[in-house]
Amino acid sequence: MTENKDSNTPSEEDRGRREVSDFLNSTAGQWILRIAIVLAAFFLIQAVFF
Repeated sequence: MTENKDSNTPSEEDRGRREVSDFLNSTAGQWILRIAIVLAAFFLIQAVFF
């Protein structure tokens, strides 16, 4: 990845990534993440065993 923009102006992608990480560090983000992991594991197990 090459950066040829000014380093003191965050790009739209960096800003979005920071918002996402801030959200995932919040309590609601943690719960949504856990539920998503549990659902993903559940569907994976269903796909393998049934």
